[in-house]
Amino acid sequence: MERSRKELSLQRKYIILYIGAHGISHGLSSVIEAARLLHEQEENIHFLFVGEGAVKDNLCNLATKMHLKNITFLPGQPKEKMRSFYNLADVCLVPLRNIPLFKTFIPSKMFEIMGCGRPILASLEGESAEILKQSEGAVIIPPEDSNKMSQGILMLVRDKERCLALGDKGRKFVFENFDRTLLARKYLQLMEEVTA
Repeated sequence: MERSRKELSLQRKYIILYIGAHGISHGLSSVIEAARLLHEQEENIHFLFVGEGAVKDNLCNLATKMHLKNITFLPGQPKEKMRSFYNLADVCLVPLRNIPLFKTFIPSKMFEIMGCGRPILASLEGESAEILKQSEGAVIIPPEDSNKMSQGILMLVRDKERCLALGDKGRKFVFENFDRTLLARKYLQLMEEVTA
């Protein structure tokens, strides 16, 4: 069953979704800070965090300490419910810490998000940033930059046409370049050529 905005009491809200592990590698405290910056600027923007992880309690405590009413935390969800959450979102976040090692890291969620036709705001660098640039399905900002994140979110929620275009381009890109059936055929063809 798909989750609804009404069920989450988020009717008439712009939902900024982070879904996945709440771990030390994602720099989620910078997302909380972006929520703080937007708290008084745009009352219709709401951050939805879905998942579990080592820093979740710290994030919840930080949001409480800041008296933020524009954040909802939900527990981890089964894989089959991911699509319904992506479909709720106006913008999906793909953040990583500002650590050189992560320049080679490619979060798998960005392919799921593009496959669902949702616009991405990615705060990262390196290989994953290059893929997202090629897709034309994302706005990319430096990692752990709360100011740029809040500005990017404001820009996207105020430009519905751009959001739709990002979602459409991302979906097209992922199906043309990262469809598992298509990739399997390419690998089979390559293996046949090598063994011929």
